[in-house]
Amino acid sequence: MKSFALRRIYEIKTERFLWRWIPQSIRLQHAENDADAELEASLSKEVLARWGEQVHESTLESVQAALEKSIPILIISQARIKDRAKADWALTDNGLDELAAKLAQKNSVFHLSMKSVFQDQDTESIYSDSSHLTQEGHTLLAQAVAKVLVRQGLVKVEKDAEP
Repeated sequence: MKSFALRRIYEIKTERFLWRWIPQSIRLQHAENDADAELEASLSKEVLARWGEQVHESTLESVQAALEKSIPILIISQARIKDRAKADWALTDNGLDELAAKLAQKNSVFHLSMKSVFQDQDTESIYSDSSHLTQEGHTLLAQAVAKVLVRQGLVKVEKDAEP
């Protein structure tokens, strides 16, 4: 398993470096080779369940540590494309919205769902693969983050500025 993890890290670094030089039209033609989808498909349900528990536990620990120091938190729950290889462009959050919404009931914990941000957008243009955003996607997400920060009073914006 260790060699698989090391190989995967190397693949991610290589993809991230080279991927931006490949035109988006070509990336979309080869979406079935999406490394994230391959990794997910290669894992058993037990491994995915265990990883889900680890995400839940580490998120709770991180939130608790920040709250103990009176640090406000904005949790952004990731959304990814369900199955790009089969042209299923629907977004899924894999249960992260539910976890983040529960945590956001505490004071100083805020939640932004990528699924909500992108629900009315053309997912083909905002995702370069099943989980990575294009420049347009990053811009939309950054605008949504700015709006939440201003709305919750976490940052101050001059009157003429628009988040």
